[in-house]
Amino acid sequence: RRDSMTLGPGGFARIHRAFGFSFDDKGCARRSQRSRGGGGGDDGAARADVVRKVGGDSVRRAVGLAATRASARARFADRGVTHGRRILRAPRARGLEMTRTGIIPGVSAVESSLLAAAAVDFGIQFVGWAVASVLKTEKFYDILGSVAFASTAAMTLASSGLGARQVLVSAMALTWTARLGVFLGLRAHRDGGDSRFDGVKDKPRVFAIYWFLQGVWVWVTSLPVYIVNGTPGQSGFGAAG
Repeated sequence: RRDSMTLGPGGFARIHRAFGFSFDDKGCARRSQRSRGGGGGDDGAARADVVRKVGGDSVRRAVGLAATRASARARFADRGVTHGRRILRAPRARGLEMTRTGIIPGVSAVESSLLAAAAVDFGIQFVGWAVASVLKTEKFYDILGSVAFASTAAMTLASSGLGARQVLVSAMALTWTARLGVFLGLRAHRDGGDSRFDGVKDKPRVFAIYWFLQGVWVWVTSLPVYIVNGTPGQSGFGAAG
């Protein structure tokens, strides 16, 4: 009804009459018997002539508005937006659910998992460097690397939804970490030290670079674990999405 007002009252009535409608004393449109029975070629030509005379830009604007509304309804349907009385079903969520919060409030679950893992990882490296610099030893350097692997994997798993994929990936990472930690611990005990640190363990600033690089190695290597544990909806073993 709003679209038809662009034609003006007179033009709107003329188009209705051309298509076989008449108007009673109350202004209501009624279709004539002739129109209901079908018209010939002359009627069609007359109707087209009226549309050309009355319509012009107004008809084109009305048609354009209708097309715009149809396009908007299609976009809203894709986004799961309610339109009028019809409730359109929202599309199934796929990929990362960026609105869910994780360990750190105010950020997404994946970002929270990555940031929390980095904080724990580099916190362990900092404490290890401080103690090792005072004692001038490197014997627990490799062991703390394994501790950082295990701690970050367990922490991100505990803050997740404990989905099947999250549990499996974290278990595999923890198993590999345990094997690595036992191997490095036995090697350090057997060799009595690590010759790589002979010239740096008494220089705290240089020694700190080694601990920092170990933190980077732990975090980058474990990125797949952090991302899986920070992604909601990991209930199965199929492809994500």
